[in-house]
Amino acid sequence: FIFSTLFFAQSERVKSILGRIVVIVWLFVILIVTSSYTANLTLLLTVEQLKPEFHGISEVLASDVPIGFQAGSYVGDFLNKLGVTKDRLLPLQNVSSYAEMLSRGPKAGGVGAIVDELPHAQLFLSSECGFRIYSKQFTSNGWGFAFEKGSKLAVDVSTAIVELEENGELQRIHDKWFGSSLCDSTDSTESNQLGLASFWGLFLITGLVSVACVILYFISDHPFIKKRDA
Repeated sequence: FIFSTLFFAQSERVKSILGRIVVIVWLFVILIVTSSYTANLTLLLTVEQLKPEFHGISEVLASDVPIGFQAGSYVGDFLNKLGVTKDRLLPLQNVSSYAEMLSRGPKAGGVGAIVDELPHAQLFLSSECGFRIYSKQFTSNGWGFAFEKGSKLAVDVSTAIVELEENGELQRIHDKWFGSSLCDSTDSTESNQLGLASFWGLFLITGLVSVACVILYFISDHPFIKKRDA
């Protein structure tokens, strides 16, 4: 009935009010589903789905692609100790060159990945929306402040850092420099694709309306009911 109404509208006429209600509801459902399908298809065809080549530091280390790091930092020596040969390590002078080298890629003289300290990476990602951190953070031991043995500053600095962390000042400093981003909060590489679960409410309402119309039809117009009433 719905199929014939949609594709053979001139040959099938809906006379009853209940039938018209069902047709209107189904046409409304088809309109929403068609619009959602069109929007989803357009999104799949137009939005670039960026898929990372590597999903962790272990995959980067096991590959043969060049790895970038900030020149002058300890990251180069750290990666070399992890087994990365020096010919694969490419020192970058500043954070502003990260986007260019990543966009070039290994085949065009760029890098396949960049390993850097988290503050530098967050500063880079705060303005560059086309890149993401896909690997879990990993740390090396021995990073901290160094003072002369027996210096009173060690206790004072440690106490001050604990106080800043307890009163939330460290978090406010972090939010001031890294909290605001020029990019959208959502991940542009992930599309919110609609599935059947997204329309359960719509189909539930449609089913209830259709069942209600069928019940009303049998109550009001069914010949057996009329005969028994007579």
